[in-house]
Amino acid sequence: MKVLQVATVETGGGAAAIAGALHRGYRARGCQSWQAVGQKTSDDTDVCVVPDDDRSLQRASGYVAVQRALRGMAARHPGQGWGLVRRTLRRAMHPRVWWEERRGIEDFEFPGSHHVLDLAPEIPDVLHCHNLHGGYFDLRALAALSHRVPTALTLHDAWMMSGHCAHSLGCDRWTSGCGACPTRPKGATRAA
Repeated sequence: MKVLQVATVETGGGAAAIAGALHRGYRARGCQSWQAVGQKTSDDTDVCVVPDDDRSLQRASGYVAVQRALRGMAARHPGQGWGLVRRTLRRAMHPRVWWEERRGIEDFEFPGSHHVLDLAPEIPDVLHCHNLHGGYFDLRALAALSHRVPTALTLHDAWMMSGHCAHSLGCDRWTSGCGACPTRPKGATRAA
């Protein structure tokens, strides 16, 4: 059995801990196991980063390499501002993302997501997705990916069911339509 898991990060608590335990467990049982993550923190060769953008121009310009480095810095040094630098560069390279964020539309412009199966050395038998939020994955890729290989989705929080809030914090607006979110700064609303 060959399994590729997709997760926001490879180490940490919650969903990352579960995906990591599964990754190690699959290997211990003789399965081939890989992880495709938004932020890589180890030197495990079976863990790769989902590219922010896989288009030829973005790779040739060095943008993809810089974003990968910034993601790594943000993962290794949380709260140091590397995530803000990464997001600012992203908005500069993807002006539509900035405009849509201002309108309350979540950023799913991650073309590399569509080729996540190609990140593993072999096409997996199963694609197992964990948290797909965290600024690294395009949900629109799921349909095509699931047509290529059987795909499982483990929900670790309410993000997929809500107005894209990991936890509603008592707000029930996700049941009828989000907007003017009381838990986010003014002007930073999200739409599903």
